[in-house]
This record gives sequence, structure tokens and C-alpha cells, in this order.
Amino acid sequence: MEIEIIFEDESELAEYEAINRGFRKDVVVKIKDKKYKLYIVDMVRLQQDFETETKNGDYFISEPLTIIVTNTDKETIKNTIIKMVKCKYFETIDNKGFDW
Repeated sequence: MEIEIIFEDESELAEYEAINRGFRKDVVVKIKDKKYKLYIVDMVRLQQDFETETKNGDYFISEPLTIIVTNTDKETIKNTIIKMVKCKYFETIDNKGFDW
């Protein structure tokens, strides 16, 4: 299966900020003629977001296509996406992709 992992911002600053902030919003996976825009987040950031959002309410809605990783560096993200492709994750959400 042909797969392309795209980091829309390839700069060192983007990598540094992603690691320190615990999330990335600029990751796109292209599989055949579909693209998936992912929200990559680590558990620390996810917990912070959850606590912030639920202070004034009873629920939390995560970003669409949220992928939780141990670290938000490029290598971890790439390895995670490759494993997800092998497990056919993107086939289960096929209606979330858009035509290329």
C-alpha cells in the first residue's frame, strides 16, 4: 500500500514546539487517493485539554482524527502511523478522508 506522511511545517521550530507543547496539527497522511488530516497529541497535553474543557461542563470533545502518542516528535509519529496503516485503522475511518 502506498502511503505518504506529510508534515506541513518541516521546520526545526515546528518540531521543537510540537515536542514542548505536546501536539501537532500539521500532519497529513495520504493513502492512495485519500488524505487524512490528523491531530497528534501526547497524554500530558490531552489530560490538560480535558481538565480545561471540563471545568465548566460535563464533557470533552476531542479533535477529529485524534491520535495519542507517547512523544510528538516526527519519528514517533511516523512509526505510529505506519503501525496504524498495517492495522487497517484508516480503512475503518475511510469516510473521513477527502479526495486528493
